[in-house]
This record gives sequence, structure tokens and C-alpha cells, in this order.
Amino acid sequence: MQSWAILSHSIKMVVNNFGVALRMSTPLIGAMVLSLILFGQEVFGGSTYYSMEIDPLYDPVNEVNVGLATLIQAIAALWVAVAWHRYILLEEKPDGLLPALHGGRVLAYFGWGLLLMVVIVVIILVATVIGGVLNSLGGFGALLGVVLIAVAALVVFYFAARVYVILPSAAIGRTLSFSQAWEVTRGYGGSIIFAYILFMLIAIVSSLIVGVISAFSGLIGTLLMMALNLILILIGMSFLTTIYGVTVENRDL
Repeated sequence: MQSWAILSHSIKMVVNNFGVALRMSTPLIGAMVLSLILFGQEVFGGSTYYSMEIDPLYDPVNEVNVGLATLIQAIAALWVAVAWHRYILLEEKPDGLLPALHGGRVLAYFGWGLLLMVVIVVIILVATVIGGVLNSLGGFGALLGVVLIAVAALVVFYFAARVYVILPSAAIGRTLSFSQAWEVTRGYGGSIIFAYILFMLIAIVSSLIVGVISAFSGLIGTLLMMALNLILILIGMSFLTTIYGVTVENRDL
């Protein structure tokens, strides 16, 4: 099954290069530790989503802290993602404790990712508006509106799965356009989607397990959540790298 081969290859990529992966991840690990020190355990979801309180109160301050922590970690993750793609695809090894910061490549990575997000949001927004208008008509129109939104969501999911290779391509300076990414992934759409679904299922189950532990064990649970987040991010980066290697560079799994 090609989908499992893609996902297992991505996991092995992290496991077989775990020492380098940890060195590459120092900016992200530092960002997580900084978030923990500045904002506390709540920003990692333990207290917010798995609280044992009967009637937890909404805390706007914590929501702001979560946002700031997410921003800090996202910036670090961009740095790590570019370095990781370059390590696997170009065999560019880190010289010191921190991976090289390729500012131009990081900006390109962010720019293409943002552009893809805008395209997705616009498609969903247009479908939602049209679906809302149809829904207001009632009867068959309402059903048609629901179907339209569902189809738009599936189209966006399929489109994104096919063109995500633009990110590793931007990281190594061999940028692909959306049309080029769509062309090179021709014939791999189904495998990519099923591999992504498998990855998401693993991520959800493991996060739920660690989340429950976090509710009972405080700091230890939070540290486990941080470790899990790091591993899932690395596997996600490896997933994109694998897709790029297979579809663009014709590498074997």
C-alpha cells in the first residue's frame, strides 16, 4: 500500500536521523521552553482542554497567551522546516548547535504557505457565501447549499494535498508554481491523501492519550505534550519531504 509506504518512510526518516533531528529542532525546542516559562502549562492544552474542573471558566488572557506561544513556535518551526528539508534533500548538515538560518528560504517558505492558505480560505469563503444564499431559499436549495460547501471542502483538501510540495521546493530554492506542483503529483493524489489521513489519525489518537495524561500529571504531562508536538511536527515535515522526493526527484520509498 503506497500510502502506508509514504507515511512509514516519513517516520523512519525521523527515527533513522533522530540525533540530527534533535539538533535541527533546537530553535523549536527553545521556543517551546520559552513559551512554557512565559505563559505556563496552559498554552500546551493540558489545563485548557483536559481540565478536571466541573465548570471551567473562559479565560481570555490564556487565549492571548496561547496565540503568542503559537506565534513564537511557528516562527521557530519555519526555521526548522527549511533546515530539515535542506538536510534530507540537499544533505546540508548543521555545523553547530543551531541549524543554519536561510532567511530568504524561510521567507519564501512562509510566503508560499501563506499564499496557499489564502487560496484555500477564498475558495471556502466563496462556497460558504453561495451555500448560505442557497440555504436561505429553503427546501432543495438548502440541501444544494450543504452539498456545495462539502464539495468545496473536499476539493480544497485534494488541491492542498497535491500542491504542498511547493513548500519543500521553496526551502531548497527550486520553487515550483501551483500548476507545476499539480503536474508532478499527478497519479499520487489518492496515495497522498490516504497517507495524510493515516498521519492525522495517529496524531489525534496520540494527542488524546497524552492529553489525558496531562490532566492527571501536571508538568510531566505537559513535557510529554511538548515532546509529542515536536515529534509530530518532524514527521509532518518529513511527510512533505518524502512527497517531494518521490514526485519531483523520483526517489524510491
